[in-house]
Amino acid sequence: MIKAILTKIKWNKFLYFSVLLLTIQILLYSKIKFDRYFFEQTPSGDEGKYLEDLLFAIKNNYYQAIVKGASITFLILSGFINKIFENPLLSLKISSFLSAIIFFITTVYIERRFFKLSMNFRLVAYISIFYIIVLQSYLFIGVNDLLLDVFASVVFMLIFFETESSNRSKINFFLIGVFIGFMLSTRKMSLVYLPSFMLLLFFISNHKILVLTKKSVYLFLGLISVLTILNFPSIVDNKKLSFDDKVLKHDVNWAQWDYYNILKVQSGEIDRRKHVDINEVKEYLSKNGNNSLPNTFFGMIIFDYKVTLIEFYYGLKDSFFGYLRSLGLLFLFGISFLLLKLSSISKINLKNYSNLILLFAISFTILISFIVVSYVQFRWFMIFLPLLILSLLKKFQELNLNDNSKNIFLISHIIVLFIMNLPFLLKFYINN
Repeated sequence: MIKAILTKIKWNKFLYFSVLLLTIQILLYSKIKFDRYFFEQTPSGDEGKYLEDLLFAIKNNYYQAIVKGASITFLILSGFINKIFENPLLSLKISSFLSAIIFFITTVYIERRFFKLSMNFRLVAYISIFYIIVLQSYLFIGVNDLLLDVFASVVFMLIFFETESSNRSKINFFLIGVFIGFMLSTRKMSLVYLPSFMLLLFFISNHKILVLTKKSVYLFLGLISVLTILNFPSIVDNKKLSFDDKVLKHDVNWAQWDYYNILKVQSGEIDRRKHVDINEVKEYLSKNGNNSLPNTFFGMIIFDYKVTLIEFYYGLKDSFFGYLRSLGLLFLFGISFLLLKLSSISKINLKNYSNLILLFAISFTILISFIVVSYVQFRWFMIFLPLLILSLLKKFQELNLNDNSKNIFLISHIIVLFIMNLPFLLKFYINN
């Protein structure tokens, strides 16, 4: 009887209604964030560094700004927009907002060109992607996160083109190098993504190192070309690439500060996600020597394996919470799917678009969890999150289930996203 009732229910209408509710909620959330951040005249967080770079470029010139150290691509974009608006801070925010729009459009193109979801799954994919872009709020402040995501999405698209046909391998690999160069010229942290990208390229090259090596020559040429052109002022004057490094005072770098904080956390002296005063780290180095703390992010992994393994657990924990908060039921489905496929993992087709993204997500999550940092920031995952949504929805769409069962899952997914975001809105409107 229950089955008969469920069969008669018009689940499509419930799905459209749930999507409408989530859309309204996201728009309300967007308005709150927009009003709070977009026209704010005081820089928020990392905005201060990008504003400082742009003001320096305006006062002096872009050559000197690159020599000084900057997110080159974001500096050029915001500088161009500032020519129109003549408001540096607003120009940074518009640059970020435009990057979000381009990122969404690029993802839509990838879905249409490669994943080709059915109508209901496509609708849920788009609203879920809209949800995570707004949830992270970086489109409302002037930072380079979303511009980095745009370049990364093009790299994924080029990898998909290469998977589809290797007739244009030289051009594809050259362009992959070009856009990885844009990523590195946007943020130094892009180096962390390279192992996962190379892993994908290895699998689409038929698991042959020699084939990948030959193709990678063109990738290297594209990468070097972009880095040389964009970083020319810094290469000439400083003999190194230009990055928007947030420099710490007192001869202490970020790796040393982060690692010392973790040591304090593990000893129970401070709470996780809290930080000690920078002078305390300087005193520690003076007393114990510069080699008493690692000074590179790779060094943080190998400095003390016991510390690394403990932080690996917390890194995975942060990552899993971020996935659940952003993906809802899709994340639980993804975990279930992977566990069920463990026994036949050797048979998985890694030239399949969805499988490639799952592989990237797994490898990056493991890698980032090994780096000993105060906490894993989920914004680092944004370069592949929209594609992960497409991949998981594609996997679910391919299951041998009837349309009603699929629609019930989609509705449940939307409701979970709606509920997770509800406390913030309720708290805001109750307090205001």
